[in-house]
Amino acid sequence: MTRLLSWVPFVVAGVFFSSCEDSFIDPFANDSKYFTLYGYLDESKNFQPGTLHAVRVIPITRSSQVIENPDDSNARIDAEVFSIDLETGQEVRWGYTLEELADGTYGHLFQTRFFVNAGNTYRLEVRRSDGIVARAETQVPATTSIVSVAEEPLVTDGVMRQDVLLPGVRSLWDVEIVYQLGDAICFQGSPARVSYGRVGASSTAGWRLTVNLTDDVRALEQRLGTSNWRVCSIGIRTRILDSAWTPPDDVFDPETLALPVSLSNVENGYGFFGSVGLLQANWPFSEANSALLGH
Repeated sequence: MTRLLSWVPFVVAGVFFSSCEDSFIDPFANDSKYFTLYGYLDESKNFQPGTLHAVRVIPITRSSQVIENPDDSNARIDAEVFSIDLETGQEVRWGYTLEELADGTYGHLFQTRFFVNAGNTYRLEVRRSDGIVARAETQVPATTSIVSVAEEPLVTDGVMRQDVLLPGVRSLWDVEIVYQLGDAICFQGSPARVSYGRVGASSTAGWRLTVNLTDDVRALEQRLGTSNWRVCSIGIRTRILDSAWTPPDDVFDPETLALPVSLSNVENGYGFFGSVGLLQANWPFSEANSALLGH
């Protein structure tokens, strides 16, 4: 049974915050492995006040690490967590909490907040009091605001679509299409967002995806309760996975990636520590095309 943290901000389909119960690690056969860890740096948190980066750490021991209550002997952990920006040398100590999981058990969680620099490499170190260190490195994807879109959307069988290319992007987490709406005056008020999830596919030129403008506009009409507006511009907001985080067979299955033997970049341990870059871009949308959509 997979265990997930009960708090939402650091859980996206359970990735990195599942228990290891489904993938037993024999400490007798892994005497050079000391911790299993799961976590990632997220550039988008630079723009979300109050949100924290988080990593879960599980000691590899010869006894069960299931923590039934805060008074259990294994509710304490001999570990401190630090991250180091290898470009600037800045070292940050992460704060510790014993976090209750969805099933009522507990997990060791380390959290912090700092500005993540796109393109920089960060090392995470889990340090034990006897000098043992488990470590992992990740380079935050360096993204641009440049995307390639067809000059004119394609209209087939009454459906308007727009092909989008994200140059140089190998893999992404999710996609959000952002519509700036207006009436006589554009760019007033908050944009309307449509979640696409992880769509598209990798190519030699980058990541390709298709936006279904007709479906999106119909959904926005229902959401807003009116059609008295036009589309002024369209944008994309997506989180880009670091180069080491390319999922096996290009299948991004959080339940699989959470298993310690599935994908690991940890020295002296198991698990995965990665990073997510933020790509945001927008492009204008003509009044004529908006009229074709009924606006």
